[in-house]
Amino acid sequence: MLTQLRIRNVAIIESVTLPLQRGLNVLSGETGAGKSIIIGALGLLIGERASSDDVRTGADKATVEGEFDVGQAPEITAALDAHGLEADGGVLVLKREVAATGRTRAWVNGSPVNASVLAEIGRLLVTVHGQHDAHALLDEVSQRTMLDQFAGAGTEVERVAQTFTARDDARAAVTALIRRRDDAVTRADYLRHVADEVEGAHLREGEEAALNEEATRLTHAEELQSLTAEITGVLDDADDAATRQLGHLQRQLSALQRIDPATARLQPLFDAAFYAVEELAREVAAYAGTVEHDPSRLAEVEERRDAVYRLLKKYGGTVAAVIESGRAARAELDALDTAAHDLSALEAAVRLRDAELAAAAAALTAKRQQAAAALGAAVEQRLPELGMADGRFG
Repeated sequence: MLTQLRIRNVAIIESVTLPLQRGLNVLSGETGAGKSIIIGALGLLIGERASSDDVRTGADKATVEGEFDVGQAPEITAALDAHGLEADGGVLVLKREVAATGRTRAWVNGSPVNASVLAEIGRLLVTVHGQHDAHALLDEVSQRTMLDQFAGAGTEVERVAQTFTARDDARAAVTALIRRRDDAVTRADYLRHVADEVEGAHLREGEEAALNEEATRLTHAEELQSLTAEITGVLDDADDAATRQLGHLQRQLSALQRIDPATARLQPLFDAAFYAVEELAREVAAYAGTVEHDPSRLAEVEERRDAVYRLLKKYGGTVAAVIESGRAARAELDALDTAAHDLSALEAAVRLRDAELAAAAAALTAKRQQAAAALGAAVEQRLPELGMADGRFG
């Protein structure tokens, strides 16, 4: 409980100390005497928002300090332990300063803390009620909350919330499937055209690049044939071809080694050069064999390239994108074919969730009805203490 409240330089209050006793303490005074300021100061102490407007005019800072007798309250002890704090002999002192600049500082038993820690501990120490709080008793949501707390119906309330969410999710799935089905029905002709066109093209990954390469070779076939023939002649076919010249060089290199054996180290270099030239000649000849001047094949390649290009413009900038467009269109059509079966399964799931929700709601209702009678009786027992001997709760 709050045993003492000290306030300095808050609003119009210069300095006041309020000692408080157990039970009911009443502060009375005419309008403007400062009762609300005291309540506001208490709010500052337990972590409510502060500003420079709270500081009395002309003062450097406002200070609120409260002393609480917390005994061995386990929830308060746990909150203090979580932040490395402790009550001194069951006494807890909270202090907060608000500077004229708006900057705030706070302490718990002399240890500095931030506003969030102050608020966390303050909520456990003080509950502020206003004059209109009783209106909450007329609110149906508040009534149910209080009844559920009295009944200990937390598990049942959570079960109803879970089954309600599951039922709504099931209904949403049905709505989404119907929307997709209706959309697919509207777009069926277009989807069928896309799927058939893409699938009929039999596209392959990397085909565009391969077609471009082949078209280039076919377009320049005569030039390529001329170039490869010239290279082959230089390397192997002419009388003075490189391979023949290297053969003459081998005889001279052998003679050099007979005279000076130290030159034998040159032989591996020569062998490598000779084999490289031979391999080059073979590769060029093999490539030349693949080059063919074929106008009809060039026309086929150009036609295929045009077909691929048209698909790229319609369905995506790459062959992979076009293939994916066709796959997606086919998937939508397949979903349309299976929509009736899928919809039936989802509607069955909705019925199951409806039954689960009804059962959970019935269990909660039964517990509330049982608790309502007990709560009414308990309240009626307390009414005479409040001066309502003939009062009835219903």
